[in-house]
Amino acid sequence: MIYIRDHWVYLGHDQRITNSVGASHVWNEPRGTTRVYADTLYDSGLRKDEDLPDGTPIPNGGHVPAYNP
Repeated sequence: MIYIRDHWVYLGHDQRITNSVGASHVWNEPRGTTRVYADTLYDSGLRKDEDLPDGTPIPNGGHVPAYNP
């Protein structure tokens, strides 16, 4: 492609942000044990092809929506 020769092209698995956080706590009491935990994951989305208004394709020029379950 001519576009690749003259422009920077991002890698297909390039993401700007990836974040994972988790926490847990255990309460030991005479009548039993209680465990509470939480975790979350966020990433800004993998790359995808995009087209300019004139129809010229840009390889990996856009990205899929962010992921946060």
